[in-house]
Amino acid sequence: MLRLSLFPRLQTIRSLSLWGSLSSSLYSSTESLSGAAEPFFSSTGFDEAKVKALLTNAIRLQANSGGIAGSVYPDEALTFFVRYYKTSLAVEERPKFFSILSEHFGIQETDVDKHVKLWGKVKGDPSTPEARLRVLSGLAQSTQPLYASLFLPLSRLPNGLEFLVDLRGDLLELIRSKPQHAFHLRALSNHLRDRLAEWFNVGLLRLEELTWSRTSAELLEKVMENEVVHPISSWVDLKKRFSRDKRVFAFFHPSMPSQPLVVLHVALMEKVPSKLMEIVPAEDSTHAKKGNSGKPQVGVFYSISATKPGLSGIELGNFLIKQVALRLQGVNPSVRELVTLSPLPNFRSWLLTKLTKSLEGPPEKFFTENFRDAEFSREALLEALTSNTFLVDDSHDTTLKPILLKLAAWYLAVEKRRNLALDPVAHFHLKNGAWLSSVNWRSDNSTLRLSQSCGIMVNYTYKLDDVLTNNKSYLLDHKLAVEPHVYKALDLGEDREKELFIT
Repeated sequence: MLRLSLFPRLQTIRSLSLWGSLSSSLYSSTESLSGAAEPFFSSTGFDEAKVKALLTNAIRLQANSGGIAGSVYPDEALTFFVRYYKTSLAVEERPKFFSILSEHFGIQETDVDKHVKLWGKVKGDPSTPEARLRVLSGLAQSTQPLYASLFLPLSRLPNGLEFLVDLRGDLLELIRSKPQHAFHLRALSNHLRDRLAEWFNVGLLRLEELTWSRTSAELLEKVMENEVVHPISSWVDLKKRFSRDKRVFAFFHPSMPSQPLVVLHVALMEKVPSKLMEIVPAEDSTHAKKGNSGKPQVGVFYSISATKPGLSGIELGNFLIKQVALRLQGVNPSVRELVTLSPLPNFRSWLLTKLTKSLEGPPEKFFTENFRDAEFSREALLEALTSNTFLVDDSHDTTLKPILLKLAAWYLAVEKRRNLALDPVAHFHLKNGAWLSSVNWRSDNSTLRLSQSCGIMVNYTYKLDDVLTNNKSYLLDHKLAVEPHVYKALDLGEDREKELFIT
């Protein structure tokens, strides 16, 4: 008779050879974990055997408790794990730690093999439906990594959810630094991302408007520190973001009430801006003195920043934009148009690479077409971009402007990665269902933006009635919502336009 364990994962954990003497060297089943922690924490250097035992203990004890919240002994093991990571693990020791966690405590191939063999024995037997279901359940469990059993109980600890978010942030940083050896690390990151996506479901998030007078200085400081689109240099600079025609919104999670997760900066304006100076003016500019006098007609999303790298890949920003759009129009009925003024941060580096390659070998059709009538040659444009002469000298704008705007439109609307927009900001807004509506010359003359995109910025327009249709066309049909006046300037021909764009 075929015997099937009700707890296949527990058997696997118990069978780990690490458990024996190593576990007893850290803490026995009769003593407090906290009392046994000191020898472990006082040890010098990274001890791989002790780290493996630490992880084995935490996973085994959690499995033994059946995942019941309030089981003191497993919670102590998990608290011990968190304390070790935060206080004893040096930054330079993290690669080894994550390697152990992702490889030794990942999917156990022997466990999978065992359940595949069991399934082979019962799948053809119609008289044992219950046995087949139990084997399938065990097989499904065996394909889950061992470290999966850590995340849910860790999230239940005080500040446990924030710990997991920061843990993934550290992991992503490691993956970026060593991408060629990151297969197991990416699997760990992806698994943790999927769990975090459940816990940071938009239904659990709270939308809050931040203000200069009511929001705490601690929270405002976090807004300032995490602003990456248009960096904030001082408290005076930050205060401008809360002027009469500005709004700042953020998403919060109940488990992290003092930590804004995503921050959106909005300006209420009379017309669609083409330059950043119209939104965030310098002190001595005419824009700063004039301001907006009439009722706002346009809501401008000019900056959105995530504050926690560990939440990368989890959809938060798009929901924030849509919720804020509805709130803005509810509070300000005169606002009829919702747009962005967005950067294209990788445009200049992309163009430099394209130009260099086109001069080293036969040029792509893309370059022969776009430089056919241009007053600037490829060589001259490469020299201008490389020497940064355009950064301080606008005397060539009349010749540079037409070709660079056309190249920027091509980069945004035609260049693809896996059938989706190559530019990350364009991908974000087009996936959200926005229209690419305008490409603007010398929109932001800051050193940062000139070095990234030659000062060019983009307007995306959110027409709320079109959002779902555009999202579907982009993700399923790979057609972009681009205003005709933008793509017509590329001279692609009617057939190519129908292939690429919503027409």
